[in-house]
Amino acid sequence: MYKRKSSFSIRTPKSRSSQHNNRTDKPKYLIAGSQDNFYKKYSNYENDKQYSEYAQELYKAKVGQKMQEKQKPKIVEEVVISLKPHHNENDLLNLFDTLREKFGGGFKILEMSIHRDEGHFIDKNGLTYYPNTDIFFNEADNNWYLDKNFTKSTKELELNKILNIHSHIKFTHISDDTGRKLRMQKKDYIKMHQIVANTLKMNYAPSKNSKIRRSVREIKAYHQANRLKNLSILENLLNEKEKISKKDLAKLKKEYREKLIATEKASKEDYNKLHQLFKNAEEQRVQGLLDIQNIKIEFSKTIDKLNKLGEENNNIYNLVPYLENEIKILEKENQKLKDDNLWLEDKLNKAMYILNKEFGLELKYLEEAYYQANNKKYSNGMKL
Repeated sequence: MYKRKSSFSIRTPKSRSSQHNNRTDKPKYLIAGSQDNFYKKYSNYENDKQYSEYAQELYKAKVGQKMQEKQKPKIVEEVVISLKPHHNENDLLNLFDTLREKFGGGFKILEMSIHRDEGHFIDKNGLTYYPNTDIFFNEADNNWYLDKNFTKSTKELELNKILNIHSHIKFTHISDDTGRKLRMQKKDYIKMHQIVANTLKMNYAPSKNSKIRRSVREIKAYHQANRLKNLSILENLLNEKEKISKKDLAKLKKEYREKLIATEKASKEDYNKLHQLFKNAEEQRVQGLLDIQNIKIEFSKTIDKLNKLGEENNNIYNLVPYLENEIKILEKENQKLKDDNLWLEDKLNKAMYILNKEFGLELKYLEEAYYQANNKKYSNGMKL
């Protein structure tokens, strides 16, 4: 059975996100052809900017005032949704209809794409390889290689293709009837994710750190760290070889150096240690005392140190999106309080004005009575 967790990751679209979605801008990390992809526009507006201008004009016409600057970047939003192989346009249209019905508006689709050309590979030992990072595609012979010069074939790895099928949907919460944006609270987002999982019939299993969305780069780094801990094909071959040549050691040293580079955390001291390790190994080889296992053990110490450092850095880095998300939630709540306060203040001003005009009541007595009733001190005076 095809098992996959549901995801509904909302973000602000980048300037060329539509070109990415329709593959006008073709990424270098694709692992399959794009002929099975899907792309469709549901808006009559040419781009996000044009729709944003329309939404601002609509808001002004319906509400009677200009839209606040903080609201403008959120007029058009983009969500990335994980999918199963059978999911299609109708499934996603049904999902957004369900969300719109549940929350009483919003979730109007402007653009939809389904990508079936991204993913990674797993070899016969369960190790993960990402395109354009761990392996590289040669268009001349349509084969994958372990190096950019296309000299190290991946055929012995018996790679299995794992597709990351997902959708990019641009949408808006702006109502065509009122010009206002749908407001959602924190609890609504939890319910939204549950609806997505149930509607698409996928696994809903949020972890304790569900607010932290790991980036593709972080996931790649995690898989890469695990792969570096495993013995390479070359190491296994040298273990079985009775006599090690100087050329064999040079190949192994080159592979180890590539592993250090791949960690992106190796220092000059780490490279010096590697050089000294193989200098000693060459002396041992000449004397007939070379043991490949000892070289692997010493090098593993360096790799383990770098992986531990990477994990510590990732733990700190992972806090960033969590804190950013918390700040956004607080900003939304704060903005809602400000909007509510402005609305109440406007109503109060109008009521005081009417009382003063119709009954001749002095404004200062009304103000004093109001603030005493609310147990508040009033010093600045209220403007009409």
